[in-house]
Amino acid sequence: MGNMVTYEEIKKKPSEYLVHLNFNRLIELVYLQPSKADFIYSSSEHFLEGEGNEEEKKRWEAWMKHFGIKFHKAHCSGHASKTDLERVIKEVNPEVLIPIHTNKPEEFKKFHPNVLIPEKGKKMEL
Repeated sequence: MGNMVTYEEIKKKPSEYLVHLNFNRLIELVYLQPSKADFIYSSSEHFLEGEGNEEEKKRWEAWMKHFGIKFHKAHCSGHASKTDLERVIKEVNPEVLIPIHTNKPEEFKKFHPNVLIPEKGKKMEL
C-alpha cells in the first residue's frame, strides 16, 4: 500500500498520471472527474464494435460524452508477428527465455540460446 495513489492526488496533478480503466471500472471516472482527458482504447476492435457489443459501445460513448473525454482507438490484437518477437527478444536480450501463450515454443530456440519450455503441471526452477 506504500505505493498507492489516491483519487485526490491524481485530481491535483492529472497530467502526471496515466490511469488504466477497463469497461467494468469506468465508474471510477466519477471519483476522478477528468477534464481535458484522452482515453486510449487499446484492444481488439471486436470487443468494442463486434456483434453483440452494441450496448457496451453505447455505454462507453455515454461515459466519454459525459466527461468530455476524447476517445481514441489503438488496435491491439494481443499477438505479435514472428519478426516482431525476434526483434524484441534480440533488443531485450534476456538471460533466459520462457515462451508462453504459443503453440510452437520450440521455434524460439531458433533465435535465442537459452529457452526453457514450461511443461503443464510441472515446476520450473530458475
